[in-house]
Amino acid sequence: MFTTSAQAWNQRTDWRTGRPVPADPRAARPAWRPPAKPGTLPKRPLRFIEGLDGGFRLIRAQPGATVGLALVVNALWTLALGALLAFLVWLSMGFFTTVFSDPEALSGFALLAQFGAVAHSLLTLSLIQFAGAFAALAAHASFTGERLGLGRAWAELRGVRLRLIGTVAALFGCHVALLALCALPGLIAAGLHSTLAATALMVIGFVLWVGLTVYLAVRTAFTGPAIACERLGGRAAVRRSWALTRCGFWRTLGQLLFGSWLSSRILEVVIAPFLLVLYAAALVVLALAAGSELSGGLAIGIAAGLGLALVAASIASAAVLMAYWAGLAAVVYFDRRMRAEGYDLVLLREAEARG
Repeated sequence: MFTTSAQAWNQRTDWRTGRPVPADPRAARPAWRPPAKPGTLPKRPLRFIEGLDGGFRLIRAQPGATVGLALVVNALWTLALGALLAFLVWLSMGFFTTVFSDPEALSGFALLAQFGAVAHSLLTLSLIQFAGAFAALAAHASFTGERLGLGRAWAELRGVRLRLIGTVAALFGCHVALLALCALPGLIAAGLHSTLAATALMVIGFVLWVGLTVYLAVRTAFTGPAIACERLGGRAAVRRSWALTRCGFWRTLGQLLFGSWLSSRILEVVIAPFLLVLYAAALVVLALAAGSELSGGLAIGIAAGLGLALVAASIASAAVLMAYWAGLAAVVYFDRRMRAEGYDLVLLREAEARG
């Protein structure tokens, strides 16, 4: 009924019949291997809070491919946007002079400026796709504890860089087109000199656009990681992201939204003391130099230095936020693949092969 130990070593079970058959003497017996070393990110599906913490782990373990890239992207984006705004102000100097001289027009312009700030923050969601590709490569390296610098991540994107940039530009165009479509009824009402209807339609259109652009951002959140890790084309990567977020949409939405809110609050707590110290130092220097002949020039210099420091702080804080959002999207992307496709088994097999 039972086989001896020697017979067991020389037999195998036929999976078709379930009966023991003689083993192939040429087959090598698997040797014992030590378990794979744990990486920065665990090779298993993550719980909700673990997914949020995964973004922080990723930027601590891979600062070059996350924060470093986000600093470059945010600096270029800020410079380009600042140059565009300066050019528009220079072209519309007479318009701004008229607006600032009329209190009612100034209040309407302030409302539009607030809408523009929110629209700008939402339009930058498409830039996270670009950072998400680098974060996905960094996350894949973090599963085995490797370090991936910015240069190496850029080299690994060889062959898909243009399609990544083109896809990011196309998604940015989709967000802008949605904004124009939702604002069109309000603009038409404004052209017909119906102030109340124009205001109501603009508010409704803006709220509708916020909902649509958040939905589109969540459904396409894995486009950059899919291009980087799976070497897909632009449209195939969008379809891939759409498929991965179909079953776990609410979980993905909750992780991305709650992670964005949590990271913003943490960054505000961290950066607030720096700004207070900066303002206090400027006030102390101005108070000490109030009676001197250089007070005017010193005040101008301090104001310029304070402005530059604030711009640098805003760029740095935006870069950290972008790095965390991109890292969170990359971590959630791998979590969705583990839950839907068993990708954790692939990661374990890769770790065993390296070990």
